[in-house]
Amino acid sequence: MSSSAPDPPGLPDDPSVREHDPRRAGLLAVSQALASAEARLIELETTLRETQVALELVQADRDRRALLVIGAAAREAALQHGLDDLLAARSHADRLCAAEHERLRQLSELAEHQAVMQIELAELRSGAVELEGLRAQLSTTEDRIAAALQERTAADARSAALHGELVAAQQQITCLQLEAAEPDHAAAVRIRELQDSVERHRQTLTKLEARVERLTRTAARDVEAARQMTAEGERHHTGTNGPGRTWPRLVPRIGTADLAAWPPAPSVVELVELREGADRDPQFVDGMLDCDGAGRPAGSVRMVDPEPLRLAVDELEINPSGFLLETKERLAVVVGTGSWDTGDRHLQAALSGRDELLIAYGATRQVAHPAGGELRQRTLPASPRDLVDALREARAVIDVPALHGNDADRARHIATLCCAGIPTIAAALSPRLRSLLGTPVCVILDEVAAADLADRAARELLSIRLRRAALATLSSTARWRAGLDDAGLTTVADDVTVLLATNRAEWIEHAIGQVNAQSHPLLELVVVLHGDDFGSNIESVVRDLAHVPVITVRAPATRTLGDALNIGLAAAGGRIVTKFDDDDFYDTDHVGDLLQALRYSQATLTGKHAEFVYIQEPDLLVRRSERGSESASRAVSGGTLTIDREDLLSLGGFRPLPRQVDQALIASVLAHGGSVYRGHGCGYVLHRHGSGHTWDVPTEYFLRKATARWEGRRLEAAGIQASPPPADPGGQLNGRG
Repeated sequence: MSSSAPDPPGLPDDPSVREHDPRRAGLLAVSQALASAEARLIELETTLRETQVALELVQADRDRRALLVIGAAAREAALQHGLDDLLAARSHADRLCAAEHERLRQLSELAEHQAVMQIELAELRSGAVELEGLRAQLSTTEDRIAAALQERTAADARSAALHGELVAAQQQITCLQLEAAEPDHAAAVRIRELQDSVERHRQTLTKLEARVERLTRTAARDVEAARQMTAEGERHHTGTNGPGRTWPRLVPRIGTADLAAWPPAPSVVELVELREGADRDPQFVDGMLDCDGAGRPAGSVRMVDPEPLRLAVDELEINPSGFLLETKERLAVVVGTGSWDTGDRHLQAALSGRDELLIAYGATRQVAHPAGGELRQRTLPASPRDLVDALREARAVIDVPALHGNDADRARHIATLCCAGIPTIAAALSPRLRSLLGTPVCVILDEVAAADLADRAARELLSIRLRRAALATLSSTARWRAGLDDAGLTTVADDVTVLLATNRAEWIEHAIGQVNAQSHPLLELVVVLHGDDFGSNIESVVRDLAHVPVITVRAPATRTLGDALNIGLAAAGGRIVTKFDDDDFYDTDHVGDLLQALRYSQATLTGKHAEFVYIQEPDLLVRRSERGSESASRAVSGGTLTIDREDLLSLGGFRPLPRQVDQALIASVLAHGGSVYRGHGCGYVLHRHGSGHTWDVPTEYFLRKATARWEGRRLEAAGIQASPPPADPGGQLNGRG
């Protein structure tokens, strides 16, 4: 196409004319417009074609997206289906886990049942041995019955002879009275002598008859007890008791012996009559008197001062059982045979300005608080035991002379409070009162007034010292021991065997040091060397270290811990057996405290709970489980178990187990009708260090349960006097030597 439009028809041929022709200009303009429109049309057609291509691309993209949406929906459906399958698989896995847990529980129950069956099998084996012992005991009892019958025959003969002498003396008196209507002085003296002789013979005859009656009752009880024990042993050995069988109930080993059962002697009879005038029967702790082969008291006999005996506190009724560590914010006062005087200077001095709540028991009129605080009056309880129970909630009891009619009444009241472990602020102790109470108790009473009784730990330690001293000097057992000593009768304390089993030579020196420090006078140590790694000279080293009689026995490593303890038990000679652990800490009065608890609780087994634990790393003393002391409880530590040796033997000794021997013994005592008593927790510290503990729990267990903490080895916080540090492993006892 040309760049310029052709000339329109009808124009002149002359160019000059055409240049100035107006139509030509218009036609040229139209022609240019048409050319421009044609170019624009071509451009629009190009744009249209591009737009159509773009639309086709958009449509193709829309189709592709539609396909993607369809694919995503398909994938979502597939994922949902997979999720459903996963949830179903998880549900199935949960059911499988539950089934596995149930199977594990059943396996655990089977394992426990197997352990119980092993224990029962060991009991059955020991039951056969016990049965033979019961048969031998029955034979011995029959011999005793025969001897008692012979003694009764002799007593009957003596009674007949005395009766004949009595008749003859009466006849002689009658003859003398008939021979002289007015007898002279010599005849009157003779008559009085004969009358005194008749009275003595009559008293002797009465006592002989009572003794024969007691012998008869004792023989009958022995026969019946032997028959019952033999029958129980037969049933246990043959298994006729069935699944719910029980062993024979433990016979209490802390028995009694009637002093009147011995052959009469004037001073002994006077002593018995004095005892019979007291509140309790004339009974004594078995083994308290040193007797000859015939059962007669050894040594000469003389009269004793009766007043201290009348002040004796019956520890079976009044004792620390039920002591409260946490008390209410209050003090107490008891009005005895005296009277209440608000202005009494001793009472005001004892209060020392304390205006806290005061509970007054026994006041017969309206009274006021001496320091201006609140005072509540209460009726005096009917019995000393009820009074002690009521006073348990008080932080302390205040006592002054005006509240009692005389020193004897006040001494009896203070002795009751001290034996119960109740802190007592006793003001103005007279010399006579100090003489009645004794120096050990008065020294502590002098400290109570100045003590910080608001500090419950300090109050508890003070109470323990007070009850310990009172039970050792003011209880019935202590008073009668002292009275019999004064009367010339030889008394003996309980002999105790400390049973110490160890497989760690490096801890023997520490353990023997703890035993040497004990204050109890009659102590024997039995060391069981459990294992094959001890040196050949270990026995001589143990003898050199011990300050008490010591027996060393060995148990091979192939034997269980229970077997090792039974080997030591076979060598023990003490009436009481107490266990020590080789690495723990013990106060000097630890054994004495357990003996007191065994006596006043009358329990078969007693011990202390591991309330205090010393953790060597990070050098920390903690206290846990404060509540529950001085009560019946099976929560006692194995390193403190204390029991009568005969009771332990009657149970078959320790169970032949590698671990948990102590818990097995506690369970056995309870299963056989015995009882377990938990004393106070002070004076014993469980020591955690490294490894090798039979009680295998992590250190965090003790830290998590701690109610109090002390930095360092603060044994005095646990009521333990100064103790040397544990021996370093690797010393003279370590290795084979």
